[in-house]
Amino acid sequence: MVVLDSNPEPQPQPQQNPRQQDQTILFNKGEEVEVSSDEEGFRGAWYLATILEFPKPQSQAAVKSASKKKRKAIVQYKTLVTEDGSAPLVEQVDPHLIRPLPPQYLLKNGGLFQENEAIDASLRDGWWSGVVKKVLDGGSRYMVYFDNPPDVVEFEAKDLRLHLDWVDGNWVQPQMQRVFLISMK
Repeated sequence: MVVLDSNPEPQPQPQQNPRQQDQTILFNKGEEVEVSSDEEGFRGAWYLATILEFPKPQSQAAVKSASKKKRKAIVQYKTLVTEDGSAPLVEQVDPHLIRPLPPQYLLKNGGLFQENEAIDASLRDGWWSGVVKKVLDGGSRYMVYFDNPPDVVEFEAKDLRLHLDWVDGNWVQPQMQRVFLISMK
């Protein structure tokens, strides 16, 4: 059994008005971004992509009339490919699943991470959120716990970065997280 206590003290969650989603940030054609997904098996991962088309802001009247027809951005992934592997995957995505690239100077943390620190690990062509469970070899390798599905995987420091959340137009580092591994079979 695995228990993840990610927020020992309840934190208020930012309320996002659906009309603000497209207004939060606008991206330009050709801009590199990170894209997440609501699909099962991909939640919590971020993939590098390029904006091919991004919806333009709308007037209030247009927002009301377009509420039934969701406006999508078109992105081309850098690491994901079509089913036959012949070309980069191009996909329509909701703008709220797109964020700017995290600032490099905040991510590496000098290559040193602490136990219980929220990190992203380079895995399966994207960045997957996890928690450092154990520091190995003085910080050159790390055991990382993933919540969904529950797993512990070993990584080299070069394949990790600090986990940052994009909240209200700002990069935010989450609190330390406690992971309790009771039994892994």
